[in-house]
Amino acid sequence: MERNDSAVLTDRLTELAEALGGKAPSPKALNVWLDALKECGREEVLAVLTDWPKSHAKMPVPSEILKACREQLSTRIERDAVKRAQESSKALSGVYQPQGRSEVGKAALVEIKAILADSTPGYVAGNFQHVGGNSSIDPKGWARVLRVREAAGEPLSIMQRQAWRAALGVDAKAAAE
Repeated sequence: MERNDSAVLTDRLTELAEALGGKAPSPKALNVWLDALKECGREEVLAVLTDWPKSHAKMPVPSEILKACREQLSTRIERDAVKRAQESSKALSGVYQPQGRSEVGKAALVEIKAILADSTPGYVAGNFQHVGGNSSIDPKGWARVLRVREAAGEPLSIMQRQAWRAALGVDAKAAAE
């Protein structure tokens, strides 16, 4: 509220005082009201003061009106956010309508299936079978596969070398021999 709203606020508080059996605010008290409610809009304050006697039997103080105005503002912000989210959702729902695979997706899937159908067992799987590994029986089979790959001359990263050696308890000097 602004200073030029003092006449409207005075009238409304005087009406409330008469209705609730309270005392109308003095001009100095009205300044306190205006200072306390300066962050609230005129319409918000008047709406809260209009609704006040519906749920209260005593004259309000500025802090109660301020709290009610803030709650209304919070409720309005949340309601507007929900409304915007629903509108965004509706707007986006028209953009993507999954109705099966697209032509590009179908073509890519055919290519992938062809590659998989023509491929032989992967390098790691082949080496794993070579060393007799079975992942359900041998939880360190991955480490044995890495050891075989390194022994075959395949370059491994430092982390791969350290990991398989740690898993199998092999020290770096023994592995080099």
